[in-house]
Amino acid sequence: MRYLPFFLLLVLLNGCASLQLPTKDTKDPVGQGTAFTGIIGGKGFQVGFVPNNPPLNKIDGPFGVAIKFFNFNAEPVTLDSFSVRSSGQYSGFPQFDDESITIEGALIRETARGPQLLGPGIEFTYQGQASRQRDGSLHYGDFQFSDIQPGSGTTFFVDMLIQDYLAKSYFQFCALDLGSTVPLGGCPTTQTISGNQLGFSYEFDPVTVTTIVRTLSSTRDAVRITLDITIEDRSEKQARISSGSAFERGQIPLQDGQQQFFFELEPTTGRDISFTCSSEQERLSAGKTGSFLTLVLQNSKAQIRCTGYDSLLEERKDYQYQITLRYPYEQTVSTSYIPIRADLQQPFS
Repeated sequence: MRYLPFFLLLVLLNGCASLQLPTKDTKDPVGQGTAFTGIIGGKGFQVGFVPNNPPLNKIDGPFGVAIKFFNFNAEPVTLDSFSVRSSGQYSGFPQFDDESITIEGALIRETARGPQLLGPGIEFTYQGQASRQRDGSLHYGDFQFSDIQPGSGTTFFVDMLIQDYLAKSYFQFCALDLGSTVPLGGCPTTQTISGNQLGFSYEFDPVTVTTIVRTLSSTRDAVRITLDITIEDRSEKQARISSGSAFERGQIPLQDGQQQFFFELEPTTGRDISFTCSSEQERLSAGKTGSFLTLVLQNSKAQIRCTGYDSLLEERKDYQYQITLRYPYEQTVSTSYIPIRADLQQPFS
């Protein structure tokens, strides 16, 4: 499933009318001559340079710059501030700063196991200097560099800051009366929940729940339900996203020297077990109890334990819960180095 977000964006950037999910044998188009020549990067909230805007192999005359955003989060996401810039700052291309956009949530279908992704959200409201195109892209105009020295080149990049990124993980678990004399099969005392069992945010969100281990144990009057939750930062510190040296990078920005985020566990349906959660990575706990925590990442991870109790008399129950993470997030997506022809009267070599 690693290539699913990339495949969806190829389809949308090239204006196809239908959306076809890849099969196991689907491969990304590679090499020269393929229809897609743009750059796509980011995680959860992604941005693409529209094909040939700018051209990626060389700039030898007028060129356009256009981008398009995609939201793989179930909720709308506001990009509070972003810039579209080029390195070198040559005459002929201004720097576009203090732009902002809100992208509607992903297209989803509600199922018994939680939301299912159908496609990224692309509808938006925007404040900035670009013009909106029919395909939903933002076109900044047509430009031409001037006063270029031999051997010059540039990269184009988008710097983004999201003040409040919302990541939700949906999951189910079972519990049963461990002292029951009635066979209640299909619910082991230890249950590991991971991967797509956590909903589609597992695939896309940069900082997300990666594993939940649910354990049952007996008490005098109830069953103790323990959830050991692992959260990981899977954002790219810097990684290539295509041939050449195009790259993306992202992180939770530091606050007081720490990467902070908020955690909340809550039921989506049925009975609330009233979990109490704790973590050695909790910040400013002040002795509070409950299922809402302020946490910090350590070595790109956080560990939380939530404990609750339910009275189960000769029965088994199934529960549906969600974990919500909130955090600021900043990311950069850049093209690879693009040579610029210094003398537009001479052939490019």
